[in-house]
Amino acid sequence: MPSLEGINVKRTQRQHSSIIVVIPKVVRVALGIKAGDYVVFSSHPGDNAVEFTKFVPKGKNHGRDKANSSREDQTG
Repeated sequence: MPSLEGINVKRTQRQHSSIIVVIPKVVRVALGIKAGDYVVFSSHPGDNAVEFTKFVPKGKNHGRDKANSSREDQTG
């Protein structure tokens, strides 16, 4: 997909009844996001933008269960 100096453009995809967007590797690495982590999406009324950040629940093994805690992110 096109990448413009810090901007990544991704096309949405349908997965069952959901619409998904793949988080580019450069963004995952910068935010420390791995498979199984939680992210928070926030938007502001009247703004045509969405912001997301990594979310780490307190006492929840950083959002991953023990079975996935050592699993490598294999999505690219």
